[in-house]
Amino acid sequence: MKKKITALLLISALLLTAFAGCGSTAASSAAAETESAASVEAVSAAEEAAPEEEAAPAEEAEAEEETEEAAPSEEEPVSAEEEALSAEESEEAEESFEHAPETISYPLSPEENTITFYQQLGQGIISVLPSYNDSYIDESIEEATGINMEFIEVSDSVISTQYSLMIASGDWADVISCDQYYAGGTAQAYADEVIIDLTDLIWDNAPNYYNALYSTNEASISNVTVEGKILGIYAIKDRVYTDSGEMTRQDWLDELGLEVPTTLDELTETFYAFKNNYGCNYTVKCDSSGVLDFVAAFDTELVDITGTDLSVYINENGEVATGYTSDAYREYLEWFSGLYADGIINADFYSTTLFPDVFNGLVGSGDMGFWNSMADGLKNIYSYAEDENFEQVAVPSVLADEDDVNTFLEEDVLAGGRSSGFSITASCENPELVLQFCNYFYTDEGAMLRNFGVEGDTYTLNDDGSVSYTELITDNELGMTMNNALNYYTCVQVCPGMTLADSLWACYDDLAIAAMETWNPVGTTESTYPVGAGLTTEEQDGINNRLTDITSAASEQILKFMTGAEPLNDETWDAYVANLESLGINDVLEVYAGAYSEYLAGER
Repeated sequence: MKKKITALLLISALLLTAFAGCGSTAASSAAAETESAASVEAVSAAEEAAPEEEAAPAEEAEAEEETEEAAPSEEEPVSAEEEALSAEESEEAEESFEHAPETISYPLSPEENTITFYQQLGQGIISVLPSYNDSYIDESIEEATGINMEFIEVSDSVISTQYSLMIASGDWADVISCDQYYAGGTAQAYADEVIIDLTDLIWDNAPNYYNALYSTNEASISNVTVEGKILGIYAIKDRVYTDSGEMTRQDWLDELGLEVPTTLDELTETFYAFKNNYGCNYTVKCDSSGVLDFVAAFDTELVDITGTDLSVYINENGEVATGYTSDAYREYLEWFSGLYADGIINADFYSTTLFPDVFNGLVGSGDMGFWNSMADGLKNIYSYAEDENFEQVAVPSVLADEDDVNTFLEEDVLAGGRSSGFSITASCENPELVLQFCNYFYTDEGAMLRNFGVEGDTYTLNDDGSVSYTELITDNELGMTMNNALNYYTCVQVCPGMTLADSLWACYDDLAIAAMETWNPVGTTESTYPVGAGLTTEEQDGINNRLTDITSAASEQILKFMTGAEPLNDETWDAYVANLESLGINDVLEVYAGAYSEYLAGER
């Protein structure tokens, strides 16, 4: 069931007025995801349990307050617009925890003012910004905070290897990100004593971050804490939105007399029509995960064959189940393998990475019919188009039929992201200073600098309080897309802080805004395994070895099913499930089921 967020983030009157003219098209984050053959029954709850009391910081807060969350309606799906927060809900949330005093003044005046960051340098910006140490915004950051940022950089093409070598060397920067590349994630980095616990330092040294985080919701807080510990500083959105999704060729649809597909049958028909009429080798772009994530027509959590999680979800009986062995996932594989056999899915999907220029070239040349795009990149694709009639249109989540409801929406998570966490290493000599620096970007002034850049240079404030970008962002001499210009002229990529949706909205054209409206998820989170039911470090450690064996064996066999290397029938499917059961998949599910039961009972 879609949980209503119970609070707005703490944004000042300045930000609220500055963005009033821009945020009329709020979007929501989405995920496209029946019964499992290896499901485990969890304890059901007659009533939704009230969330646990949020603990006040150590030594500073003696009283705790418990706020009961209103139960969401089960009558009908809710859209992103219907999930918008009211001012009354915001006020209630602000009263549900004790606010840290926001007393830090800037700039800081430390004796040693350099903080080192281990930073990934992405392919999308490296051509115009070879080093973040030469960033346009560095001088403004130091002037505002008193801190000099020094980056130890590595290209995203080699970071997986280089990151492991860096950790093994013991020569760590003050700040690293552990979510994406550290084996076992942030929790394991803490267990390995690579990073430190920030919980007792946050109240005094990052009060704006503390207040912003605890003004969000249960899912957001659970997403960026580990068993109640704060192990990193994360970006926090001021509202939920979707800025990426599936696109297709509007001009081709018009030529063929077809509508934008919304059901599985319509989508399949369109795939074959595109393949047969235009001969595209990438009728639909699929990456190495093997997941077409805009397809929500199968009542299961789809399996990322490159991943190491169990793809758990809540089935129609209220039981914790896994996508790996569900009948619905078998149906997905049968559909997928048929597309692959007919050349609809690109033959090398499992081994090929398409960098932006190659990807855009395939779209522009007519060799790709469906693709995933960021909203800010839609305009750029036209520069690659070889057909003067080229037009693109957004595709919504595709369901089984017109009466179907997507019950696999993600919870509204405002804090965190795959690589947005900044943790402080055990070798950092002054973690308090690092937190005070990071805290700046959760203040009103810091949020503006992080998202919009320098007033007068990259943006102007209009008489009505709205924000307009200058030509440095909209039409810069380096020929950058607006997204790359924002990365170059602001610090949104290199500093944690508030992420203000209107900094994106201000650079979107009508096509991008229409696409985000289409991508807005509609449905419920009824089948989504809740973030708050995540495993403890001890539980995770207890299943890691089995989980690795299970996901490795499963991924190998699933790829054979997908590519037709091995036929998918009752005999081969049953053998596949039996093998996973022999490796302990039911035992691992029991752990998730226990965690879910405790979550329903309000015990975690």
